[in-house]
Amino acid sequence: MSKSYYNRGVSKGELEDYSGAIADYTMAIKINPEFDYAYINRGFIKQTLGDTQEAIADYTMAIKIEPLNADAYINRGLAKSNSEDYSGAIADYTKAIKINPEFAKA
Repeated sequence: MSKSYYNRGVSKGELEDYSGAIADYTMAIKINPEFDYAYINRGFIKQTLGDTQEAIADYTMAIKIEPLNADAYINRGLAKSNSEDYSGAIADYTKAIKINPEFAKA
């Protein structure tokens, strides 16, 4: 059931229905609090809306759930860079590269 909300959140995000996407990702998380990609995608939408600190909190939660999720580190690094936390961003990018040395985004 959480996957259905997640998928709907993806669709709403693509349609730029950001509040709807956040609501669906939140429901997916409520049903399955260990759904790391729901946190990542919700964080991405929050970051898109300029809520960088909330985005960082979502990415951090995803990392707590799955410490080897390079996507979470990349996204959190970008959010930290946008917040001018450059040393934090570099640390996150470095971690993403350690997890996946061929990760082109890092």
